[in-house]
Amino acid sequence: PRAEALDSLAKALGRELKCDNPAEGLLLIDDSVSDSAREELADAAAVLNERPNHSRSATDVSSGERLLTDVQALKRFYASPYEQLALLTRRSHASLMGSYYLIAAHGLVTVFMGGLMCILYSAEPLSLPGALNRAGSITFLLLVQSFISLSALEQLMMERKLFITERENGFYTTMPYLLSKLVVDVIPLRVVPAVVVGAIIYFPMGLRTDEGSYFLWFLTIIALFTVCISLCVLCIGVLTPNFGTAALISAVAILWNFVFGGLLVQADTIPAVLQPFRKASPFYAAFEALLVNELDGQMCTFAPTDAAGRPSDTVIPLYCVQYLYNLGLHPDRFINDLLILVCESVLFIFIAYLL
Repeated sequence: PRAEALDSLAKALGRELKCDNPAEGLLLIDDSVSDSAREELADAAAVLNERPNHSRSATDVSSGERLLTDVQALKRFYASPYEQLALLTRRSHASLMGSYYLIAAHGLVTVFMGGLMCILYSAEPLSLPGALNRAGSITFLLLVQSFISLSALEQLMMERKLFITERENGFYTTMPYLLSKLVVDVIPLRVVPAVVVGAIIYFPMGLRTDEGSYFLWFLTIIALFTVCISLCVLCIGVLTPNFGTAALISAVAILWNFVFGGLLVQADTIPAVLQPFRKASPFYAAFEALLVNELDGQMCTFAPTDAAGRPSDTVIPLYCVQYLYNLGLHPDRFINDLLILVCESVLFIFIAYLL
C-alpha cells in the first residue's frame, strides 16, 4: 500500500519514479517539483479553501482524504525503531564506503602516530624521567584522539538538511539516527583507531606488563575517552549552523578541557572557582585513570644530579604513587574516573537527542 500510494502521488504529478525506497522517492518528488508548480498548487489550495463547504464536490473531498491517507502511509513506512536503525545504518555504511579518502586518512594517521610515539617514547624506564615521559605520552595520545574526532563534523553538516526533512516527514526518529552514528562513525573511525594506536604503543613504550589486566584497562580507558569526546563534538555540531563555526568551537572546547587535564596545571592548585571544570574535564578523568593504572603499586628510582647536570651514583628508590600525589592524582578515584567518562557519554547522547 505504501508503494502504491507513492506511485499514485508520482503519477498525479506527472513524474516517473525510479526508486524502491518510498522515503527516498518522496524526496526525489519534492526535488523535482519546480517553483512555478509549487506556486500553482498553493494558488489552487487557496482557491479551494475560499469555496463554501456546500460548493465542494465529492471528488474534492475524496481527493483530500486520499492525499491524507497517502501521506500517513508514507510517514509510517519504517514504524519499528529497529527497522529505522537498520535503514540508517545501511545508508551510513554506504556513505562511509564512498568516503575512502577519509578512511585512508584515518588509517595513515593511526599508523603514523603509533610509529612516532614508539620512537619518541621507546622503552621508558621506571625512573623520574620515565614517569614524566609516561605522563607526556598519555597526554599527547589523548590530545591526538580529540582532534581526530573533528572529522565527524563535515558529514554531520552535510546530512543536516536531509535529517531534518526525513525526521519531520516521519521516516525515522532522532534516537535511531544517533545510534547509527555511533555504529558507523564513532566506533569504526574513532574508537577502533584509538584502540589500535594504544595496542601499537603499549609494549614498545615499556608500559606496565606485570600481573593484572593493565593492558586491557589501558585500551578500555582510551576507548571511553574517545567516545566521550566524539559525542561532545557531535553535540557542538548539532548546535552550530555551519562547519567553520562548529570546528572553531569544538577546538576551543577541546583545548579548554585540555588545560584542566592534569599535566599543564597541578590539579590541587587550581582555584576553587575553576575546580568544577577540572572535575568535569574528560581529559582529567582519562589522564588520572591511565596514569594510576600505569604507576600505582610500582617502584620508581630517582638519581639526583649535581650542579653540572651529571647524575649521581646514588639511586634513591621511591614509590611511584608519590609522583601521582605530586601531580594531584589519587589512585582511589580510579573507578570514579571511569564512571565520569561513562556518565558524560550518556549525557552527551541525551543532549544530542533533545537538540
